[in-house]
Amino acid sequence: MEKTVIDCLDRPEYAGGIIEVAKALESISLNRENLIRYARMIGNNAVVRRLGYLSERMGIPLDLPLPTSRKYLLLDPTMPHQGENDSKWRLVTNTEITLQENSE
Repeated sequence: MEKTVIDCLDRPEYAGGIIEVAKALESISLNRENLIRYARMIGNNAVVRRLGYLSERMGIPLDLPLPTSRKYLLLDPTMPHQGENDSKWRLVTNTEITLQENSE
């Protein structure tokens, strides 16, 4: 499951966009160490950034390196290049990620 999530972060266009990846991260239990390992293995800086951004928004603690590049990448490459810049992860947040409310 972890490898599938990482593959979807690499190619969000095949997963229905980054919103669908966020839903998967939120709804299934994943092994954090495997997520990190696969994210590093894939060799795509955008994957690590997207995973870092999403995991932070969802309160999933992951030990991921912050980007060293000054270039901003798109959170969702299937969406237009517009939105606010997230300076921590160096992403253009070009789509709104809404989290489910825990009702207890």
